[in-house]
Amino acid sequence: MGELPSKQAPNKPLLEMFQVWTDDDWSLSIDAATIFSELDAADDYLRANFNRVMG
Repeated sequence: MGELPSKQAPNKPLLEMFQVWTDDDWSLSIDAATIFSELDAADDYLRANFNRVMG
């Protein structure tokens, strides 16, 4: 029997630069990231703001 699925991202060291969404634009600063307390809240936000986030 394997591990149960998790909604958490794996804890791996990041080898590449990545950008985070700040609720206004993309940023290289993790401190500026928009944080959601629940996965459902993040899903709802993305559905409502898809064009802003992906545009």
